Parts: sequence; C-alpha cells; structure tokens
Amino acid sequence: MIHAEVGSGGGRARWTPKQIQVLMLLQMIFIFDGVDMQIIAVALPSIVQDWKLPLSAFGVAMAAGHAGSFAGAPIVGMLADRWGRKPVIIAGALLFGSMTMLLALARDPFHLVLLRFIAGLGLGGCVPPALALVTESMPASRRGLCVALSMICPPIGIALAGVLAKTLIPALGWEGLFFICGLAPILMAMVLFVFLPESPAFLALRGGKEQKLVALLKALALEMPVPEPRRGHMPFCAAFGTIFAAERRVAVAGLFTAFFFGYVTVSLVLGWLPAMFTSLGYAHALAATSISIFSLAGIVGVLTTGWLITIYGERLTTNMLIGGGIAAALLLGLTLPTPDFLPSLTLSSIVLLSLLGMTMNGLVTALYTGASSLFPPRVRSSGIGLGSMVGRSGAMFGGLIGPLAIGDRGPWGFFMVGALLLALAMLGFNLRRRRLAPSGLA
Repeated sequence: MIHAEVGSGGGRARWTPKQIQVLMLLQMIFIFDGVDMQIIAVALPSIVQDWKLPLSAFGVAMAAGHAGSFAGAPIVGMLADRWGRKPVIIAGALLFGSMTMLLALARDPFHLVLLRFIAGLGLGGCVPPALALVTESMPASRRGLCVALSMICPPIGIALAGVLAKTLIPALGWEGLFFICGLAPILMAMVLFVFLPESPAFLALRGGKEQKLVALLKALALEMPVPEPRRGHMPFCAAFGTIFAAERRVAVAGLFTAFFFGYVTVSLVLGWLPAMFTSLGYAHALAATSISIFSLAGIVGVLTTGWLITIYGERLTTNMLIGGGIAAALLLGLTLPTPDFLPSLTLSSIVLLSLLGMTMNGLVTALYTGASSLFPPRVRSSGIGLGSMVGRSGAMFGGLIGPLAIGDRGPWGFFMVGALLLALAMLGFNLRRRRLAPSGLA
C-alpha cells in the first residue's frame, strides 16, 4: 500500500520549470473549453443569414455541445483512469478539433447538431483528466491555486471566441472561423504529445516506468511514494465501487449535492438575472450592467478562492463562500430599490452583486478542488467527471426554473430562491462530518 500520495510535496517550495510547463500547457485546454462554449453563438448570426432559416431552427444545435460535454465528462474521466491522463487529453483535443473543422462543411442544422455533440464529447471529456493532471502534478497545498488558475481560462476562451469571430468572419466567413478554431486544438495536441508529461500518480499506479517516474517527481519537486505491486486496469463497475466506497460515500454524496445546487444557482443568475431586471421594468442598460459586474467579479473571486484554500483549506473556504453568497442574495432581495427609483445601480447594489459573483464563481473552483482531493488517484478523473456531470445537470435545471424564480415577487423572490439553493448546497456539502485522510494511491 502506498503511504504518501504523489502530489503531496511541500507547498512552500518555489515553482519548478516543469510545474509551470504542465500548468501552462493545460491552461490551453481550458481556454479551448471556453471557445467551445461560445463558438456557435458568435457564428450563428452569419449562419442564419446564409441559410435563411429562423433562429428557432438552431435551438438543438445550440444545446448539442453542452449535451456532448455532459455525456463525455464521466465516460472520458473513466478512460483517463484506465489509459492515462495524457493520451485521453490529446485524443479529446484531436476529436474536438477535427469535428470543429468539419463544421465548416455543414449545410443544415442536423449537421451542426451531430458535429457539435461529438465535439462536446471530446473537449468536455478533456476537463476531468486535465484537472486531475493539474492537481497530481502540484504540491497538495498549491492545488487550490492551480484549480483557480484553470477556472479563469474558460472566460478567456469565451472572450477570445468573440474576438476571433469579429476578425475572421468578415474575411473568411463563418466557415473560416470553424476551420481556424478547429485547427488550433489539433496543433495544440501535437505540442501536448511532445511536452506534456503523464501524471506521476498514474505512473506510480501502473508501475514498470520507475526511472521515468523518479525523474518526473524530481522535476515536479514531489515526494517519492512507497512502491506497490503493479495493478491492472480497474473494471468500470469496480471504479464506481471505489468512488462510492464506504469510507467516503457520505462525503461524495454531499459533494455531488453541492455541485448540483451550486451549478443551479450559477446558471439561474447568469441566465436569468438580466431578464429578471427587464421583466420587472428596470432599464435594459442596467440589466446588461448587472451581469457584467457579476462576471467580472467572478474572475476576482476565482483567484481569491485559490489563495484562501492555501491558507484555510478547502472545507472552511467552501463554507465561507456559500455563506457569503447567501448573505449577498438575501441583502440584494431586501435592499434593491424599485424601478421607479433606480435609474442606475446604487453603490450598495454594485457591492452586493460583486460579492455574489465572487462567491458563486469561487464556489465552483472550491468544489473542483474538493473533488480532486477526495478521490484517490485510481479513480480521481472518474470522480471529477461524475461531479462535472452532476454540475452540468444542475446548470440545465437552473435554466428551467428561471421563470418560476422571477414570478411576480420581484427581486426578493428571485434572490430568495438563490439563497435557498445555496443553503441546500451548504447542507449537502457539510454531510461530510469529518475530514477524510488524504487519498492514497489505492
């Protein structure tokens, strides 16, 4: 049995070149994830104009990529635990890139649906093994910061998609946008093949590459685990049994509950906050400003969360974030003035919206950090994938309940629903009554 987990080296040591190399390479995967989220949205106006079809014809195509990511996260996560993080990440990038390039040849909405679903399988499936590889390549005390740095990359990719669309579509058409955005991850996959190392935890589990493992651990400044007998592939059913093993079953259920309700809340606010303002008579400019404040504050919140985790730990930080989110939501519901007296946001409203954005986006980072430390390396990618799937299902549910949350009760009703959802997330998260010992390589 291995007594020291790979990735538990001291967190106060300086960054090594290999740590920076791994982190920077994997940041590109998360940036591509952001591009994937937005690429259809920025190309759709040009496609509609060319094909002369109503917007309603593209509803399924808009959701197909998310559906592919939903299905791909747990499946590809299990494959990464079976075959290794690196090959699965590279294969996912190649699949996403090739399907996105083929979008340039699409001639009807069905083509978009099919290709976007397959592309989502590829890139959505890359996220769990990429997070696993990030955390397994860093000292334990630095994991929260590294997950936070990873979580700010999708918004960068979303913004990049808009810039590329503005530049490429006038010159090359929407087909050129898909071609360039598909070619980039294919080229990146080649770079990953040459420069991205395999997870030291996975190498230690599989055995047979001791010299390579020793050199990698030295380059990453991580501890050497006690050797264990080489193990074969874990059957998928056995992987589920390990994820929900008796010693962590309640903790996993609580973490997944927090994933679900946390994502429900984030989706509710991101998707319906502007509509809530405008439907109640607030100015359109105020509605647009509100979501910008929430999103920009979220970037600060993600980085702050990584710093807080290094100081206070993942559990206390998560509870602080949820508690802060509940307080911000309740105060917004109580203090937001009526449309007649609110031509623009007051300073207190801006502060509370910023706090809500910081805590909600930081919560997602903290939950992924918790998942990376809760599951042993043998099923870490699978566990993160399942958590991601549960979270994405919550995001879909959040989109559905928006009209009910807005109702006729004004901001108070909307933000009260948000606070209630966060309370359920806190309740689930704290089902873990004690701190589990760090996961070994078993």
